[in-house]
Amino acid sequence: MPRFLILTKTQWHEPPRLRHQFARLLSNAGNEIEFFVKPRYPWQKSSALTSSDQNIALRQHLELIHHRLRFISLLRYANAAVVKRSLALSMRNVPFGDGDVVVNFNYDYFFLRDIFPANRVITIINDDFVDRAPFGYERPQQWALARTCSSSDHVLTTSAPLQERLRPYCTPELFGPWTQDPYRQPYTSRSRDTLLIWGYINSRIDYPFVRDLASRLATDRPSIQLLFVGPIERGSRAAVKALRRMPNIAFSPPAALDDLPLDRVLAALIPYRAGLPSIDAISTPNKALQILAKGLPLMISGMPHFFDAPFVTRADVEEIAHQIDALLHHFDDLQPAIEQFVLRNGPEEKLKQFFALLD
Repeated sequence: MPRFLILTKTQWHEPPRLRHQFARLLSNAGNEIEFFVKPRYPWQKSSALTSSDQNIALRQHLELIHHRLRFISLLRYANAAVVKRSLALSMRNVPFGDGDVVVNFNYDYFFLRDIFPANRVITIINDDFVDRAPFGYERPQQWALARTCSSSDHVLTTSAPLQERLRPYCTPELFGPWTQDPYRQPYTSRSRDTLLIWGYINSRIDYPFVRDLASRLATDRPSIQLLFVGPIERGSRAAVKALRRMPNIAFSPPAALDDLPLDRVLAALIPYRAGLPSIDAISTPNKALQILAKGLPLMISGMPHFFDAPFVTRADVEEIAHQIDALLHHFDDLQPAIEQFVLRNGPEEKLKQFFALLD
């Protein structure tokens, strides 16, 4: 069974993202994982890294310059030299052989083939780094992305728009999110009066849309409330303060879905902004499968490439009362379709898809 080296720019103990799920997917299947968290700079002190997850060892390497500051080739290659040396030192006592696999979540690691010439390198791209680049930095990011993808044995991505973005450099394969949780039939309830917004409360959210939706519901369906559950990003505090004044909007600290009163939830609302490339590229948010595993339908905004399904409603301020009525009436009828979707996107299917790349 191969050992896996996973490279990220993510802290292990932050709220789970695709890279955490992927590491645990492999770990639960009995594989040994070397998980590299967000790099530190040479002038920063190292800290103890611990994981309670079986088979997952946490590591950290150095980088010289933040990826958004590498405007010229000299800086990119200087940073690559520091990363390569630090990675090699960190792995010197790890029995990492030619049959082991590198899984890279970093768009700018174009030098991995220099370190691992005999290993399978699989890159997973789950964001549109080029369109998200600050003004003037699109070309350096495209330079790094193209070389990272073209030097990888396989490239996986999480949405159809990202797949098209990467085609000039490689032949990317879709690899959407999944959930470790099995589908759970919701409790029968006649008091489903909540639209749940679960997860990061940040700049992705369309706050004017949420305000308009809440205003219309206050008039047309006053029994329905909107409940935000999650950490609030600093840049969103002003918008959140304004929403708190609305009587049918509430906020709650971060919590796992199982710790929430799901018997009162009619649907999970994902109210993302439209017109931003990083959001428009989303086909399935990472949290969607976790929500669906609880038997909850989805209401969305933005995300023009979101997958079509009978349990997905595109929220419309003018039609929201009728949409709420339809969900109340058909909540139980939607469960078979939700269950089948969760089954088709479970961990066994994702493992099968991934290990097919290694045959």
